[in-house]
Amino acid sequence: ETFQEVKFEIQDHVAIITLYRPQRGNAMTPLLGKEFVTILDAVEKDPEVRAVVLTGAGKYFCTGMDLGSNTKNQGDLSLSPIE
Repeated sequence: ETFQEVKFEIQDHVAIITLYRPQRGNAMTPLLGKEFVTILDAVEKDPEVRAVVLTGAGKYFCTGMDLGSNTKNQGDLSLSPIE
């Protein structure tokens, strides 16, 4: 699966998840949130993954929610609670 705002790879049993919006300080959008949850679900189900590294592209890890971007067509950022 291809993601727009999150990069994902597995190396030596380690899942590396990178927030990939460096031009906006990796600020959260509804799309980034959905992609992140989709990746976490996949990682949780993969018996080969033993660890997860979460990082951000560019200068900042994450500057919070992106209130200035055009997110009208991305839905809301409501995420299901982790069980």
